[in-house]
Formats: sequence, structure tokens, C-alpha cells
Amino acid sequence: MRILNCMWSADAAFKSVHLVHSNFIAAVAPEYHSSIFLMGDASKQKDLEFSGSFQSNKKATRKILAAYFLRRRWLSKIQQIQPDVIILDGLGMARLLLPVLEKYRQARVLIYFHGQTRFEVHDLELLNKQYGFSLKLIAVSKILATQIKEKVPFLPVLAIPTYLNLPAVKIQPVIEKKPIVFGAVGRLVAEKNFSVLISCMAQLRDKGAHISLSIAGEGKLRNELQDKINQLGLSKQIKLLGHKTDIAGFYQGIDLLLVPSLQEGQGLILQEAIHYGVPVICSDLPVFKEQLADSGVYCVASDAETWSKACAEHVPVKVRQLLFEYQQRQHQQYNNAELFEKNCLAAVL
Repeated sequence: MRILNCMWSADAAFKSVHLVHSNFIAAVAPEYHSSIFLMGDASKQKDLEFSGSFQSNKKATRKILAAYFLRRRWLSKIQQIQPDVIILDGLGMARLLLPVLEKYRQARVLIYFHGQTRFEVHDLELLNKQYGFSLKLIAVSKILATQIKEKVPFLPVLAIPTYLNLPAVKIQPVIEKKPIVFGAVGRLVAEKNFSVLISCMAQLRDKGAHISLSIAGEGKLRNELQDKINQLGLSKQIKLLGHKTDIAGFYQGIDLLLVPSLQEGQGLILQEAIHYGVPVICSDLPVFKEQLADSGVYCVASDAETWSKACAEHVPVKVRQLLFEYQQRQHQQYNNAELFEKNCLAAVL
């Protein structure tokens, strides 16, 4: 079996998407696989074996003439590789390449959805069209699969929660210390909702708590978040760290992970944190409840007071230890390698 993985971007902000596709390909174990990126420098990402990047941009996919030439280049590359299975990274790649694949027709096509997607009328027409190839949709959670199925009821939509095959790590003991270090990870964008954590830290500081917050990630809201940190006088307590390459080291330096997202497709960050030995407090998204069930500590996403209360309650070392043990047991049930491999193999057949 030969798999061609068509990716939207090689940029570091898309690392979690790269990881999802990498684990899927590893589970299928094809004789040949490679990835082509629409945007970004493919050599800078370390998760996927690649055959190059078109070094294009989002605007080119929207302009008729530019999209025409892009599609010609993609078709030439696809015909050269002769894949049996083609994976499309989300709706953006589907919009660009489904018309191309009508001219190839020799591959089974999978569209991988990682988060909530706004389907335009044209998208629904594109997906519901009768093609000369097999087309399936994959969602990274059961919740997301249900949402997509409501929009495209005539296509098979497979829920394949990602198994994170992370390197073994020695879990550090939960210890009593001051200040307690909270952590957050993700792109600095509105849907990650990091602003509420800044307000939360201000409330905790005003109540005399010895705390700090480290946020790993980069994005367009960096200056806005830094301004809010400065205005509240929290520059010593809250640090915007930018992208972190040593993610294991980051987790070993924090005591609790806070995930205030307004929306997520799956939220792999929960699994990642628990794997590295850190308990999690998160927003009350259904996709988080799908993963953590009764072991979760859930907060109303934009209510800073709820967050500060939950954080204060989990400062004691015994509470953090019990929470981690509970979440670790739930994580071991959810993060199932055998089931993941079975689902991935079924998707490519």
C-alpha cells in the first residue's frame, strides 16, 4: 500500500496535526508513504516523512488562476507517486484537491477533520458529489464525528480518537512547593481562550496565593495577551514562552495544566499532559468530557472566578496527587493502541 499525505502547513503551530497524521500512518504501516505540504518549510517539521512543500499560501487557493496552476502541480505529483490512499488534511485541502482527484481516481481518499468546521454551501456540494473514487471522512473524536455527520449524512464518517505514541517517561513525584506553577499550551489565538487564565491568575494573586503561569505557544494574540499581563501587574507571575521544542521538559516544570479552550476537535493536550505526569483542569467542552469522563475538573470556559476557585482547590499536594492518579487511570482506558490501529486499518480499506 502506498499512502500520500496532503498537508495544509508545515509550520510549528500545526505540530499537533502533524502528530495525528504521523500516528495514523504508523498504525497502517504502508510499504511507502510521504507527505506534501501546501505551505511552510517541510524540512522544519520532524513528525512526517515528506517529499516537499509547494511553498504556497492560503490566498492562492482562493484565486481562480493561482488555484488552477496549484492543482496542476498537485496532479503531476500525485501521478508521479501513484498512491493507493490519499489523506487530505481538513476541509481546506479537500476544497483544493477533490477536483484534482477526479482526474486520478485510483486512490481511496480520506479527509481528516481535526476541529469544528464551517461548511459552506459549496463545501456540501463538493462533499456530496458522486465521485469515481472511495471517499471517507475521519474525525478525531466521537463528538466531532457526530457534528460532521449531521452536515454530510450521506458520507461515511469515522470517529478515530488519536492514540498518542509518546516516548516513555519517568513520572515525577507530586511535591509540595511554592509557588505552584500552572501551565498552558497552544496557539495564542482567540479559541484557546488564554485571556481568562490571566484574569484567573490576577484573582489568585489578589487573594494572596503564591502562583505562576507559563504559557507555551505562539500566535497573533501574543501582544494583546502581553499587554493584559502588564496592565494587571502580572509580568513576574505569567510568562509567554513561545514555541517549546522540549515539551517533556515543559511539563516537568509545571504542577497543573489549564486548558480553557472555547472549542477543540479532540484536545490532544490532555493526553499529552497526563502522559508526562501532570493533572489537568479544563473547560467543560463535550470533547474533553469524552476523554476524562468523571476524572475531569471542568470549568465554564470564560468565567475567571470559576477557574480561580478550581485552581485554588487543587493547590494542596494531596489533591493534585489524587487527581493525577484518577486521570491517569482514565487516560489508560481512552488511549488504546490496539483499538486505534484497528480503526486506522479499517479506514484505508
